[in-house]
Amino acid sequence: MIYIVLGAPGVGKGTRAKVICEKLNIPHISTGSLIRENKEIFEKYKNMMGEGRLLPDEAIKEMLIERLKKDDAKNGFVLDGYPRTIAQVKDLDQILNNMERRITKTFLFEAPEEEIYNRALNRRICVHCDKIYGWGKDIGAPKVCEKCGRELTVRADDNPETIKRRLEIYHSQIDPIIEHYKNAGTLEIIDALEDKNKVLESV
Repeated sequence: MIYIVLGAPGVGKGTRAKVICEKLNIPHISTGSLIRENKEIFEKYKNMMGEGRLLPDEAIKEMLIERLKKDDAKNGFVLDGYPRTIAQVKDLDQILNNMERRITKTFLFEAPEEEIYNRALNRRICVHCDKIYGWGKDIGAPKVCEKCGRELTVRADDNPETIKRRLEIYHSQIDPIIEHYKNAGTLEIIDALEDKNKVLESV
């Protein structure tokens, strides 16, 4: 079971991906989390990330290969935040071919851009367990993580200028990626505004 979740920054794909993982008992592999956990990579590229730019393909590719070798990924995984460019699509195809594996489904989560912008601007994250929280109508304004009790923080790149820049980059890159997975017969489009249980039903 190898699933990819695509969608604009802040669309809620990470939250939905975790629900899928819990249901199927497979790991949620977020390239954003891999970068934050790798102190050397994070320090090297934190300014680039803060500006909303994408990291070099090779840096992410090597981290991803090492992550997919771990025992918990043997039965499958949900990949979140990768691929983001057509070059990364080709890298991922090569990685999976070398492992004699293939993608089961590619889920594209879609929502109006205004909603995506507000979600990204108002989310909070627990840096200890990586749980993401919405802010406002969904759950109010939490101060601490319900899972581990630690204080929630705002990601450095969740600011108005960076969010707009990330959305611009996303829209400039996504069309050939969608076309690739459509041609491969794995693409499914999901309404990201649906309740998470309904999203799980759709998946």
